[in-house]
Amino acid sequence: MPDEPGLRVDRFLSSFPAVSVFPPETPSGPVMTTWPRNVQFLSAFVYVFGSWRRLTINALDDGREGAMARVYEYDVFISYQRESPFVPLWVRTHFYPLLRDLLDENHHREVKVFFDKNLRGGARWPHELRAALRRTKILVPVCSPKYFHNEWCLAEWHSMARREELVSRASPERPTTLIYPVIFCDSRNFPEYAHERQMQDLKEWNAPYEHFQASQAYLDFHQEVARIAEELGELIDDAPEWRSDWPVETPLPEAPATPLVPRF
Repeated sequence: MPDEPGLRVDRFLSSFPAVSVFPPETPSGPVMTTWPRNVQFLSAFVYVFGSWRRLTINALDDGREGAMARVYEYDVFISYQRESPFVPLWVRTHFYPLLRDLLDENHHREVKVFFDKNLRGGARWPHELRAALRRTKILVPVCSPKYFHNEWCLAEWHSMARREELVSRASPERPTTLIYPVIFCDSRNFPEYAHERQMQDLKEWNAPYEHFQASQAYLDFHQEVARIAEELGELIDDAPEWRSDWPVETPLPEAPATPLVPRF
């Protein structure tokens, strides 16, 4: 599949060998290579690599033949400070799998959560993260003090914050929430723009080790993440229509301020 949506159906399908496309419900009929006029979704059977698969693609309802595909790929993007010795382990071991399963189990359709467990931190925000974020509905930052001094994390937060501004400007009577932060540790030293948001405090359950799942505290953690999943489900349903011009912001980190609490 291409990295970015927007290719016509015929160009998209030509990237696969031995592909045939037919209208839904029957593996027979004329091949469809352009969008019908004024449709929102095209559903078809696609013959790829020797098997039939169902394909549903969102389309721009712009009244033109050959409208471009416009889709979200993910519902939630988990953003976190990747160089930490504890945050990635906690996200990978506890938060991501539990949130993913609870969202999918309790939502009326399949929910997809992006978690870049195979990427390592580095000097530049990679294309994979940029592309995934632009095709995601809701950002869930896992906040720690160093999160707000990390280039990748800042790009993810501020890109989604800028998207919120654009959407809310179009509908000022209905502010849009696209960032749902959770606290991993030490929220006292977060920047002011983070404190302006309602944040879900998970400090009580931030043990990264596997044996945490066998503890009594994990039952409380499960209950709290279930509540978070319920609220995220509502945000997912209320997310704006995908736009090809979603902004990408890449601010440079500021120098860390003097901690509010002395450290010894």
